[in-house]
Amino acid sequence: MMLELETAKGLRNYLNHRSPCGPVDARLFRHDETILKVLFNIYNNIYKEIEEKKPSFLIGKKGSGKTSFMRGMFLNGNKNVVIQITTDLLLESIKTIIDQITQRTMFNESVSKLWESIFYILIISGVDERRRGKSSDYSSDYIVTRTYLSGMGIKAGLSTDNVLNIIADMLSQISSRILNGNIEKILNEFTFNEISYNDAIRATKNIIMTESLEIVILIDSMDEYDVESENFRRSIAGLISSIGSVSNPNDHIGIILCLPEEILEEFSKLSYAPSRDFQSQLRFFWNETELIRILVQRLSLYLELYYPEVYNVLDLNSVRLNFCIAVELSDASGQYGQSIQLPWPSH
Repeated sequence: MMLELETAKGLRNYLNHRSPCGPVDARLFRHDETILKVLFNIYNNIYKEIEEKKPSFLIGKKGSGKTSFMRGMFLNGNKNVVIQITTDLLLESIKTIIDQITQRTMFNESVSKLWESIFYILIISGVDERRRGKSSDYSSDYIVTRTYLSGMGIKAGLSTDNVLNIIADMLSQISSRILNGNIEKILNEFTFNEISYNDAIRATKNIIMTESLEIVILIDSMDEYDVESENFRRSIAGLISSIGSVSNPNDHIGIILCLPEEILEEFSKLSYAPSRDFQSQLRFFWNETELIRILVQRLSLYLELYYPEVYNVLDLNSVRLNFCIAVELSDASGQYGQSIQLPWPSH
């Protein structure tokens, strides 16, 4: 790998003589997309399974790296629009509207519909943002989505956090005028510049299909929640249900929620239909082979950064291949493979 100058400079903040493999906690570089791309390793079974199974829930122990893995995967993948949401912010942004609505008589399905509206508006915004600045030749569908977003006050370059806040404010204002909390009436009020919510969704789906786009929403791991709050429990139940409703391979739309294994049982109890809602899930865990692959990759980056004279004469591809073959054989036989001596600098 030939690292660009700026990338190498950034990597030195994480890979050094004290920590040649970099920090264990991926949260330290979670906001640095360039570094995340370089450090991410696609040669593992988790990557393959996610690509093949397209799960809606990624379940693993706290601190196992679920969220960082998902971000790295889709930064290096073939998704055209990746929308990353911090769970705490997502829940906080709509807490007011959830409280307002659930204070009145409201069916569980309506809470799910509320979540769906939030996801769809994020998708409308994400698809439109992708095209901005690329061409002035817009289709009629793009004109519809851009006019709709303009009416909401969603402008170019806004972060997902800002878009979420705008959606939450709009929903709050509309729901306060609708006394019975009817979600259909609320969504009917979501008309801007004479374009309805449903028209904007249709236009966005047309764009996705016409341009063969792949959309994914990544929802950060939910480590803690207020189990004592009935309204919060209902909103979580609606969130779980809505993920399955919006995620649709035929529409090229996917949502993945990273969920700690420790609270899976509690979330299953909150679900309206656990067998349906959680059928698309994948267990996240690392085996020895995958960890060693990551180790070899990180060490090769360390050599390139600090000992280029060794890196330049070392056939790293051969080392990686032979090392991984030895590990695979040891996995299959239950025995340790023969160790490979890297030409490590003596000092």
